[in-house]
Amino acid sequence: MNGARATPERRGWSYNLFRMRPFTLLDTFTASDGRKLSLHQRDEKFFILLNGEELISTRAPGSERALAELGCQDLPNRVSPRVLIGGLGFGYTLRAALAVLPRQARVEVAEIFSTVVAWNRDRLPRAFGETLRDPRVRIRQEDVRAVVATTATSAPLAKSAKTTVTSKIGAGRYDAILLDVDDGPDRDLLKLEGSLYHEEGLRQLAAALVPGGRLAIWSASPWPTFVKWMKRAGFENARSIEARGRTDRGDHHTVFLGERSLEGLNVLPRLGRRHALSENKRNLCAGSSTRARLVDRKGRADS
Repeated sequence: MNGARATPERRGWSYNLFRMRPFTLLDTFTASDGRKLSLHQRDEKFFILLNGEELISTRAPGSERALAELGCQDLPNRVSPRVLIGGLGFGYTLRAALAVLPRQARVEVAEIFSTVVAWNRDRLPRAFGETLRDPRVRIRQEDVRAVVATTATSAPLAKSAKTTVTSKIGAGRYDAILLDVDDGPDRDLLKLEGSLYHEEGLRQLAAALVPGGRLAIWSASPWPTFVKWMKRAGFENARSIEARGRTDRGDHHTVFLGERSLEGLNVLPRLGRRHALSENKRNLCAGSSTRARLVDRKGRADS
């Protein structure tokens, strides 16, 4: 989860539904920075709110599953693939990944809030906790940004398959990285420095992957410019795929995909901050009204 937020305007009718229909408060947690998380239940559905605003729910997890299915698509035939998942949420991405990965796979889940892990284990139906007890799973109570940065800087140097030149980017650790944090790159472009979706963050993600490894990113909205940023960072076949909360209906979300380049791993020129700001400004022109609304994470139901 890593502190993602949602807003009343983006939630649409579900915001009014919360006001009209009561639901049960199960638990609360206040982080060291003052942010308040709360777990709620209404009928058979569960919700996590951040500072009173819906963060995620169990109503329509189709795009979370799609993130794992697309990100792990080529891994079932690998002997011992390693996967990093950024954000646990209600575990739908993790369960979908485990469903397609072989027994020898290793899956690390970086979740910044220990309480979210505890809720999955102790406060939700048994299936949620059983996912965390799978022997392939390792939970890391860390910000996924820190995990990626550490992996990128500690990985051994890579050698080109066609030359004897050693790349300045490490050989990587993970066969796939699946990110579901901060509502995706459309929101994080505004933060620029320090973001996984900023130029430096994308280079770190590339370095944390093995050559040919796949990056999959969940996003609340499609942003064509971000595909270009992925290509500049060394991701081949960068593209975006539409995913929906439910099979035949629900909000339209986006999964960005790309594979770490096998060649030319150290040729990326550093994009200037001025260039990054100009790219961001062009994106804002078309989508400012959308981004001004708070995001209804994946949980909004359809009328």
